[in-house]
Amino acid sequence: LLLIIVSTAEPDPSESLRKGYKQEGNKKRKN
Repeated sequence: LLLIIVSTAEPDPSESLRKGYKQEGNKKRKN
């Protein structure tokens, strides 16, 4: 469901997903 919502909301779902993964990785590293 999340993938579908992101794909419909953003023109480039792959790019938004990459940004999300990067943000999660940074948060995990900091924590």
